[in-house]
Amino acid sequence: MKATIMSEDFLTEGGCNACAPVRSITYLVEFSEGREQTIENLDVESLVMLFALKAGWKQEMIMTDDFEDAIRFKKDQKKVILTEDYRSLTYSSESTTIKALKKIDDHAQLTEKTNEILQTLFGLEPVEFEFNV
Repeated sequence: MKATIMSEDFLTEGGCNACAPVRSITYLVEFSEGREQTIENLDVESLVMLFALKAGWKQEMIMTDDFEDAIRFKKDQKKVILTEDYRSLTYSSESTTIKALKKIDDHAQLTEKTNEILQTLFGLEPVEFEFNV
């Protein structure tokens, strides 16, 4: 699958004279079949969630044994759990765990880590990313 990621920059005003304009970036992912989807951030978490849900995985919020919030992805009998801390994300299945930084600025590294998680844990084909940001 191929995905082109584009961005658009906006300055949003707070509505009063004392509020400074705030920069807001919107990301749009256009799939090879022509459909488009927006994502909030250009990061591993947003991209993995987008492609997992597109492939039919369902997500739900759960509480871990350590009383931390987590997201569980489910499809058929397969499960992948996403936990996060201040700087990193941890994706784990029954047999495999993959860690990723929350913010990866280099597009090549972002693509590599996203595809590693999608292929290894979700069983998806690699995504060919094109960036127009």
